[in-house]
Amino acid sequence: MANLLKNEYVHFGSNDIRSELWLNIQMQKQNFNYSKPIGGLWCSKSNKYGICDWLFYKSDTKKEEYPYYVSNKGSCYVKFKDNSKILSLTTKSDYLNLKDSGMISKLSKPIRIYGRFDYEYLDEIPDYEKIRDFYDVLYVDPYIDKVFLQYSIETILGLKEEAVEYYKPIEANYLDHSIISVGEKKSVIPKSKEYINFVEKIQSLFNNIRYDNYDDMLTVLYNLRDKIFEKFSDKKTLEDINITNVECADKKHLLYVVVNNVCDEAIRNECKKLNLKK
Repeated sequence: MANLLKNEYVHFGSNDIRSELWLNIQMQKQNFNYSKPIGGLWCSKSNKYGICDWLFYKSDTKKEEYPYYVSNKGSCYVKFKDNSKILSLTTKSDYLNLKDSGMISKLSKPIRIYGRFDYEYLDEIPDYEKIRDFYDVLYVDPYIDKVFLQYSIETILGLKEEAVEYYKPIEANYLDHSIISVGEKKSVIPKSKEYINFVEKIQSLFNNIRYDNYDDMLTVLYNLRDKIFEKFSDKKTLEDINITNVECADKKHLLYVVVNNVCDEAIRNECKKLNLKK
C-alpha cells in the first residue's frame, strides 16, 4: 500500500484545530453499544463527489438529515507528519496481528451494533487507549472485521495532536459539494499556561473523592462531573474563564472536553486502586 502519511486528508466538524480543544482517545462505555473510540482527529480521503468520503457517505445514506448535519460546521485539510508511527489496519491479517499484540479487549458481555444489513454482536473490540500508547495515527478499513463496521468508510484517525504537521481551513458549500477556498497552512498551537491552570483547577475538584464500592464510585464521579457542567457552563461564567484566543462558544466545548477527560482519568485511577478494569 502507498505511504498513507504522504496525503492530505479532510477533517469535517471544525476549521480550527487547537490543542486546548483536543480530546484524548477514550474508550466508549460498553452499554453505549458503540465500538469506536471518542476523541482524536477524525479524517477521511478527499472525494470529488462530496468533498470527502465521510460527507459523501452522510449525504448518500442520510439525505434528509444531511443539511442539518453540515449546518454551521467547518472543515480543513490535515497533513500528518511523515515520521508518525501509523497503525494501518487494511487486511484481516492486520487485525489478527493486533490481537496477537494484546491490543484487543475482551468484553465482559457482548454488545450489539447495527451492521450493513442486520445487527451484529461483538465480544471484543480494539483497546484504543492502549493503541494510542504505541501509535500516533490509525488507519482503518471498515471491511476487514465486524468490530470496525461503525467506521462506515476508510478512516484516518489522529491519535495524538503532535502527529499533525499542519492543517488548512476550508470554506465550502456542503449542499452542492464544492470547495470555495482553502486557507494557508496552520500549526496546532500548544496549550497555554491559562489552559493548564484551568485543567489543574478542574482536577482539584476530583481529588479525595469518597465512595463505598465501584458502582458508588461511578455515581459520585458522574454526579460531580454534572455539577461542574452546571456550575461553569452559563455564558457569563464562560466569559470569565481566562484562556486566550478561545471564543466563548468554543469555551463550552472546551469545558466539556476538560471535564470529561479529567473524570475519565479519575475513573481509571480509582479502578487501579480497586484493581479493576474500567
